[in-house]
Amino acid sequence: MGILLTIFTSALTTLLVGRMYLNFQYHKSNAGYRQAKIIEATKVITAALAHDDTSLLILRRTYKQALAPVIERLARTFGTQQLPRQTGMLPFFQEKEEADGWQFYTTYLHPVMTDLNNNAFIGWLPFIPNVRRLTTLWEMCHQLENIITETERIQAWEKQMGQKGIFPKDTFDSCSIPPSTDPTLQTLISPLLAEYQRLETTWQQWLKLVAQA
Repeated sequence: MGILLTIFTSALTTLLVGRMYLNFQYHKSNAGYRQAKIIEATKVITAALAHDDTSLLILRRTYKQALAPVIERLARTFGTQQLPRQTGMLPFFQEKEEADGWQFYTTYLHPVMTDLNNNAFIGWLPFIPNVRRLTTLWEMCHQLENIITETERIQAWEKQMGQKGIFPKDTFDSCSIPPSTDPTLQTLISPLLAEYQRLETTWQQWLKLVAQA
């Protein structure tokens, strides 16, 4: 009995020390720094939107490398605890001056994903709060990449077929995607809408984790 207790105590101590060490290493890492900035950006941007704050332009520039344009679009369309969801509207990830969504990806998403990937090895400890935030953030970035991919696929098809575009030309913050009578186009739209549904779920999970941070 004494031997089993010693083994159990030793294993528990090793686990706790390992958890503390990983948390320490994570906070010092690029991923930890980037995650902290994105949490901070989520809090201040959603608060500014809820109070119709005039500081949004400053916040967009301050948190440019912390998913600021993504957070603002998600909050405006999918809503937050203070903001209602915009019925029928979806976030659109392309800037007015950009030729396509890949420039948006390169400017805002890719640097974040590169930093987060540096600490992917800690994903085997899902009970650590920082890891839950990391994996949720990583999942959200992948879903954003998938949405940009599907959007570009549709726009390429529209250009090839000479079809009228279903995405907005006057505003680039949000869009509405109604069902299409064209069976080929509807086949392209369906996976995009499925990704949007997954992204909305992940966004709500992220907001809950941010509230606990």
